[in-house]
Amino acid sequence: MLALKINDVKNFMNQLLIGDTFDSFSLVEASITTFSNFTIDGKIHKDFFDTDTVQNMNFNDSDYCPWKELKSYCFSIITFRWDYYCDKPTRTCWNDCQ
Repeated sequence: MLALKINDVKNFMNQLLIGDTFDSFSLVEASITTFSNFTIDGKIHKDFFDTDTVQNMNFNDSDYCPWKELKSYCFSIITFRWDYYCDKPTRTCWNDCQ
């Protein structure tokens, strides 16, 4: 395992979530903590897809999904807009989608 200290977190997160620097990396596991904890197992479940789709996906025979395929989901979790789902003055969550 390799551990790194990120000095410029803003630039790193920009490269991770918006840039293509890490697109070819395989995601083994991700954990995101916002208003709740989200854990993503990067393992590809090829039996979820039909045979033609799997052959066209070009996962290079990896068992794990490329970061490129998951980063938009991670980005959407991190940038979740609380204001869209809650009453602003009281911050009471609505019971239904409106």
